[in-house]
Amino acid sequence: MSTVSGVFTETTLNALRAKMAEMLLDSRVKLQFIPKADSLKTLAKATTARFAPLSAREKDFDVELEWINVCRDGVVPFASCTFGGAKASTNIQKYTLNYDKAFNFTIDEANFTNNDFDFAEVMAKQMLKADVEHMEAFAGYFITFLNANKGNDLYTTGAYYCATGDAHVPAINWNANLMAYLLMMSRINQFSSPILLDGGLLYQSYLLANFNAGNDNGKGAQALFQGMPIDFDLFNPAVINGDILTDYLIETGSVSWANKVYHNAGAPTINQDGLIKFSQPTKFSDILPLQYDVAMQPACSTNNLTKYDVNVRLKAGIFANPTGCDSNNTGILTVECGNCH
Repeated sequence: MSTVSGVFTETTLNALRAKMAEMLLDSRVKLQFIPKADSLKTLAKATTARFAPLSAREKDFDVELEWINVCRDGVVPFASCTFGGAKASTNIQKYTLNYDKAFNFTIDEANFTNNDFDFAEVMAKQMLKADVEHMEAFAGYFITFLNANKGNDLYTTGAYYCATGDAHVPAINWNANLMAYLLMMSRINQFSSPILLDGGLLYQSYLLANFNAGNDNGKGAQALFQGMPIDFDLFNPAVINGDILTDYLIETGSVSWANKVYHNAGAPTINQDGLIKFSQPTKFSDILPLQYDVAMQPACSTNNLTKYDVNVRLKAGIFANPTGCDSNNTGILTVECGNCH
């Protein structure tokens, strides 16, 4: 990365991105930049809606999401020459992105004169740190969203049903056998493609089932865990929920995420006041392909070198499918560890 005062070109930006990618190939360095955000993998899998950013002329909303609506009317008596019915359609909604967070840092070229670490390496690490921090914060926001949008369990005759509308499973029963109950719970609640987001309650049982799969008496447990997709986030549910240990059943298509950036992805834009602006894709797109807006304010530093005040912004949102056929069935259910309370 150039250390010539005031110089920040597309070549500079590409060099910065290459340096970030290079660092993630170093297993020793990569350990410092592993986001604890696996719940966002569930969000990515569950999202089927399509979104597009709206133009700057649309002042009240940020993005437009297109949901598929296939609510059914049921069967009716046959009548000759009577055709048609409720039309499968798409439901287009406009949304404001209410999640708007920034990671700020300052880096001064003067601090790296005669230093073992060069400016480019430190800048790349700071950008990776911003990426990790945003990923983890957004994962926590997703857990909060799930808690706020959970529906009522319709499996009212289930052994673990509670009048609160949730399922409560005693700690001793969190093992592979619970998967059969969760599969039936999903069917009763009309989930056709459920995903289980586990906060660690089933993690050890899952590992043991896979380790013991080679044993004749161990194959059954592994098969039970293969009944539906499972993601494990050992950090964010615990951070958000504290002592209330909770898993989530999420129907595919019941939630969606959206993200918007305002700056160019290619050549950086430099304002007359020297403000440098560009957008930056996450380096962890295997988790969720977020995009960030980056703004860098340069200022003169020692020996006419440059100090940069950097703002890395994430503007995003998570939304519940508005086309559900039953207001009580949001496509999100919670399963808590413990007895009814």
